[in-house]
Amino acid sequence: GVVKPLIAKLAKARLAQLQPGFDLVSDYLKYLPAQFAIEYFGFTKVAGEDLYRITAGLFEYLFIDVANNPKMALLAEGYAKELRELLDAEIALGQAGENTVLGRGLHFAKAGVPGFDPVNLRNNLLGLLIGLVPTTAKSAAMAYDYGTRTEKDAAKFYDYFDSHSFEEFSAYVRELTRLNPINPGLFRKANADVSVISKGK
Repeated sequence: GVVKPLIAKLAKARLAQLQPGFDLVSDYLKYLPAQFAIEYFGFTKVAGEDLYRITAGLFEYLFIDVANNPKMALLAEGYAKELRELLDAEIALGQAGENTVLGRGLHFAKAGVPGFDPVNLRNNLLGLLIGLVPTTAKSAAMAYDYGTRTEKDAAKFYDYFDSHSFEEFSAYVRELTRLNPINPGLFRKANADVSVISKGK
């Protein structure tokens, strides 16, 4: 697979750039998903800081702003315009690598595959980015925060990180995201069939 090796490479390179005492969220967790998206999707003109700022603003508007704040809606219009223009420029440039999300989309577009015209391609990329960049950073931060609340919790967290398989550590982190979710209403998959019985009237 491409994803795990790319993330490992980016994480190692980022840690080598940072000095001891760096801010985990601002300097690391926000950086990695944005940089991963740039390389995995095949962007050449988008800066990671801009990609995170824009997608985080749109995610907040779409999923967090339950009060329908008019100011937030106005900000979101600006973020959406920025992201559309950034993606339109990337699509028009057409320089994405062959083994990238955008590169594959451009290949299908040239082949005349339905749904891969520039507008549809842009809109699909837009949704994927909003779901990837800010949610990854936020969920990782909240999982770490919840998993290291006390010294005992932190010892368990680092034990999973140091002494367990990647699959076991991933399952542990997923459970932490359930206990400390980034927004209300997260859906979970049950491991077995269950019957839900209401005790209300």
